Amino acid sequence: MNLKEMFEQLERSTERHEPKFTPAKMGHIREILEATAQEKFKIGDIVTLRSWAAPFLKIPEMGQNVIVTQVLPEPRRSGEPGTPAEARARDVAVALLDPDGDVVEFLLDSRGLKKVGSIYDPIEFNGEMIPTV
Repeated sequence: MNLKEMFEQLERSTERHEPKFTPAKMGHIREILEATAQEKFKIGDIVTLRSWAAPFLKIPEMGQNVIVTQVLPEPRRSGEPGTPAEARARDVAVALLDPDGDVVEFLLDSRGLKKVGSIYDPIEFNGEMIPTV
């Protein structure tokens, strides 16, 4: 059974129930599958939320950059068995500044994040590239 057949079967099995699959929901599923194949993050990576993950998390906010501080060798799962929370594999720790200016860390599912840079990337200052390491 290929992916298209699997989704068609799932759509038929949910015809009696709301909500139904829509192209937008299929797009979210595709993004989750693509995120599963992304390169593992490294400590120091700057990451932000993927659009599909924002409704599931209060922190970080959409568009807020955070820094990867740990990559766990084994993901941690929590939540009641059979719930969506249990399916989230918390496999990276990220740090951000809270409203009081304190650095706080959270464990998150890396599939909901995308890399936007690294603290080790060179920075531009007065038109000149300066290495950070």
